[in-house]
Amino acid sequence: MAAYERCWDTSAQFRGAIRSVTVVWGVGFLVDAVLRAVIVYRFPPEQVMDSLLLSQAPLLAVLVLVLVYTRLRMRRVRPILLRERDRLPVG
Repeated sequence: MAAYERCWDTSAQFRGAIRSVTVVWGVGFLVDAVLRAVIVYRFPPEQVMDSLLLSQAPLLAVLVLVLVYTRLRMRRVRPILLRERDRLPVG
């Protein structure tokens, strides 16, 4: 945790990566909520079960996309975090 805090305090690149990942996750969940509402309201009441099943698809798609983005974005700042971790005193 100390290495993370030091990175946050000293590295603009690290702060930017964390912020962008946070924004992408937030937007992803908003998109999921809107798509679920659209899917559910487009089905007639007789097809509620179909709409409930189909409404799970946006979450799966959003999760895959944001996880891939997070992985790619954090790959660039991981060396910064590891460098700070290695500077910390042991114990």
